[in-house]
Amino acid sequence: MRHHTKFTLAGVLLAGLAALAPTGGASAYTYKVLYDFCSKQSCVDGAAPQSSVTVDPDGTLVGTTPNGGREGGTAFRLSFAQPKDKWRYQRLYDFCKKPGCSDGLGPVAPLVIDAAGNLYGTAAGGGNGCGTLFELSPATRGQKPQYKVLYTFSPVNPCNGGGQPQGRLTYAGQSSGLLYDGTSPLFGTGTDSGTHNDGTVFMLTPGTPWTYTTLYNFCSQAQCADGAGALAGVTLDASGNIFGATEAGGTVGPGAAFELQSPSWTYKKLYDFCQSRRCADGRQPEGELVFDAAGNLFGTTLIGGPAHNGCCGTLYKLAPQGSGWTQSIAYSFCSQRNCRDGSEPTGPLVMDASGALIGTTVTGGGNNIDANHEGGGTVYRFDGTSLQTLYSFCAQANCADGEGPRGGVSADQAGDLFGTTIVGGKFDEGVVFELSP
Repeated sequence: MRHHTKFTLAGVLLAGLAALAPTGGASAYTYKVLYDFCSKQSCVDGAAPQSSVTVDPDGTLVGTTPNGGREGGTAFRLSFAQPKDKWRYQRLYDFCKKPGCSDGLGPVAPLVIDAAGNLYGTAAGGGNGCGTLFELSPATRGQKPQYKVLYTFSPVNPCNGGGQPQGRLTYAGQSSGLLYDGTSPLFGTGTDSGTHNDGTVFMLTPGTPWTYTTLYNFCSQAQCADGAGALAGVTLDASGNIFGATEAGGTVGPGAAFELQSPSWTYKKLYDFCQSRRCADGRQPEGELVFDAAGNLFGTTLIGGPAHNGCCGTLYKLAPQGSGWTQSIAYSFCSQRNCRDGSEPTGPLVMDASGALIGTTVTGGGNNIDANHEGGGTVYRFDGTSLQTLYSFCAQANCADGEGPRGGVSADQAGDLFGTTIVGGKFDEGVVFELSP
């Protein structure tokens, strides 16, 4: 386990991912639980995190939990104390502090960091019922971080004006490891919101006040052929075009990949899932898309695929071809006995300097001591040819090491991987974990 003093986020991402590149054979990873949620009475420290942590420029970890705290979830920080050789937990904010939860309720997405150290995030509920965009300013000496609602998603019969954000916010330059500048737009998705109550892609522009713009309402085409239910965040390319996937809708029904072309935000469908028999091409994509150096897109589907009659999900590739895109399966999960390679991939993918993909599965892994006997999930690495399981959860009695990593992982400057599990741990309310190469 290696830890460093202050560095830039670009350094975290680029140096960290370079450190993850293989130098020969597969290397072993050391697993450690950094924090068990619900360690405090009444779970005031939070519970059941659904997204990964974000690596702060000062080397600490920040994240959210939808449960615990006063009653509406938390924002938290974990900082490494060198002399004590341990991580220290700090609760940054308790949601639903204000009457009617006007400050937000149930944050499920990761936090964004700007160059001044401010944190930005979304709450999926609260506000006027459809969620909020918030900012946490750095704490001054002797004071707690300052919390501010920047935008309240407004309900219109209900949430037709957009809202219920669950995916990660993104901005220009994020995929290159740049800090958010605090002045350019943030982009995201809303579930069960918009004109047709089937989700939106939106833009939030800083100002006094911040401005909300709906870029696209899903289910605008007959029978929701354009997709429905945008759970995951979106990805921007160098030209500012937006790429993503919906978990439902499309011509067949179990999801579609799409592009919104800047600056007119014209919708273009990239792929309809479940075109193959028994959905061998995947169904229900819930993860964000990531570009490789050649301009191909990679993502995951929660279920579908050729293995085990399509039970367990896929890692798929979308390659540009002429004016369209072609889809292929890079890996089908549960291809190994007892699903030791994982099942039901979720969360964002991380691409290292060699082009290998690192992600999480919420079940599988072979340690079937969990309540459903499906396995506690995995962290995996796919190098384009073979898949390596970096860790299988529920390896300890009562899943004390965590169970169900839903949110993917983040990397620090040393190449260590950090993530969360939604359950498991000492109190069965999830953990923050570290994997060190």
